[in-house]
Amino acid sequence: AVAEEQGPQVLSLRHAIMRRHETDSPPSVHCSYGGRLGMWNAYPHILAALHEAGYAERNGDRGSAAVLIVPNYWKPGAADWRSWKLKPWQRINRLWGMWALSKTEALVRTLDAFYGAAQCPFAPATYVYAEVRTSRRFQKRISSQRQWLLKTSAHRGQGVRLVRSEALLAAESGGAGHADSGEEAKKLRTWLRTEGAMLQMVISNPLLIDGRKSSLRLYSLITSADPMRIYLHTEGFALFASNRYRPNALADDPLSFLTNAAQNRGRQGESSDEGPETPSVSADDAAVAHSLGLELP
Repeated sequence: AVAEEQGPQVLSLRHAIMRRHETDSPPSVHCSYGGRLGMWNAYPHILAALHEAGYAERNGDRGSAAVLIVPNYWKPGAADWRSWKLKPWQRINRLWGMWALSKTEALVRTLDAFYGAAQCPFAPATYVYAEVRTSRRFQKRISSQRQWLLKTSAHRGQGVRLVRSEALLAAESGGAGHADSGEEAKKLRTWLRTEGAMLQMVISNPLLIDGRKSSLRLYSLITSADPMRIYLHTEGFALFASNRYRPNALADDPLSFLTNAAQNRGRQGESSDEGPETPSVSADDAAVAHSLGLELP
């Protein structure tokens, strides 16, 4: 009833009170990261917020923990949280089945199952490379676009690169009969054989702000899957490419189409060709933000 009628703050307070009623010690947090799984870089921030709310970290006893922090993936030898039976007062930071949305390759498959292959109306056509390369229409489909975005599961923007169609065909054929052969084709072939590699159509007319590509990072909290209940955080942030967008030079200038913070952080963006009186990039960003009613950090 509490979950149905009241928000997550009431839920958190209610189950904390329930735990304190059972024991004099504060409610505890159990983290299943570590060991072969490594540690989630967001966990220290989550733990700090839980500490502030009165929670204590005690990883030894999962059965008495009020909050369970678990990864969204599983490896042999790690605890498989999908089989856990939660007590009524326990809360976990994952939803069963969320892998189908939270991992890029799985998301593509989910959208394809719902809308049809590459038919999602709000995302560019995207193909899992291991599947599209075996189709009879592979060469025709690749040749239909001048260039493609190649995406792998590497983090921090390291797994994204722009690839010309000719280079893709050369890598798939082993380089024979193509200008794009040799070492570059071998490197590209290695990328294409990476688990989870995908090809995505390039949007020909992206929305530009001050001539630059941008992306939005928004955060939400899912408290129920049935019925579906999602809370959207009131704050988010925008990411901008360091360099201005030039369609004919994208492959040679990743900072003109990558907005990932790790790729652009600390980079000195280009100045325009309008002469020495042109404002700096930071001043340009501030002016654009002001015109949109945004506040830069």
